Amino acid sequence: MFHAATPFDGNPVFSQDLSRRALGAINGPCVYGTVMREAGRFRMWYQLLLDGNHVGYAESVDGIRWTAPDLGIVRGPDGESTGLVAVSRDGLEWRKILDGPVFGADDLDPSATQIYGMPVFAWQGLYPGMPWVYAAQYYRCGEYSVDKLHDAQRDSPRTIDVQLAWSWDPVSWNRPPERQPLIARGAAGSWDSGMIVTARAPVVVGDE
Repeated sequence: MFHAATPFDGNPVFSQDLSRRALGAINGPCVYGTVMREAGRFRMWYQLLLDGNHVGYAESVDGIRWTAPDLGIVRGPDGESTGLVAVSRDGLEWRKILDGPVFGADDLDPSATQIYGMPVFAWQGLYPGMPWVYAAQYYRCGEYSVDKLHDAQRDSPRTIDVQLAWSWDPVSWNRPPERQPLIARGAAGSWDSGMIVTARAPVVVGDE
């Protein structure tokens, strides 16, 4: 048994207007990234759709009110700063610890279940994971095509819930059998009713 997350009443705290809607970010910010707390401020790297996929950057002193500083790194079509930044040691050399997947849907999941992603972080000798559980059927045979994928998912809910998993070694994973959400989606028609994804790890503030 675990305690599900409690949504903040003022959500969403980071909206499309802050993600340069005028420059074409049609889907707004999406935290396919991480949030960290350093030197008294929250720092967020997030996915930004701006004529392609980019990494956006924003800061906050309280985790509620966010600003996207002018970094002067990547410029928009008219020369204005977009506040986009991405950093890597080299982005080329990667090391796998195991061939093949180590986590996926199992017999306790509905048949139309895909694991869309799972942030993992170290916490007091344990590795908690937050799997993004995508309720959509996948095509079962033949070569991949977008049309085939859409046809397979046509009658599926196509929603994403955030659930909980944990491991002692990041290879063998456990999940609660009830499969209840760690972060529940909102009511039908609300801004968070469709899909929820998370940053890399929770940010600890006091005892929360």
